[in-house]
Amino acid sequence: MPTTRTFEVHEIVQEVRLEATPARVWKALVEETSSWWHRDFYTGRNPRAFHIEARLGGALWEDWGDGQGLDGRRHDALVPRDFLGRRR
Repeated sequence: MPTTRTFEVHEIVQEVRLEATPARVWKALVEETSSWWHRDFYTGRNPRAFHIEARLGGALWEDWGDGQGLDGRRHDALVPRDFLGRRR
């Protein structure tokens, strides 16, 4: 007889106020990711960078240098840059 598993989904929303323009926040999120992506988040031992392609279907990946790395996933959804700073 098959086993049925039940699970719950929880949504956690955290609001962070930043003293920066939406354009500056966007740049930090997608162009300067390696400066804030903590080393403990990487899977490789000596990562060089973390990249985010800011487009629907874009990739997120770890760059380990010498053409090596880890392709993490693709964007299923992407909040446009001009959405930053708006409230739900």
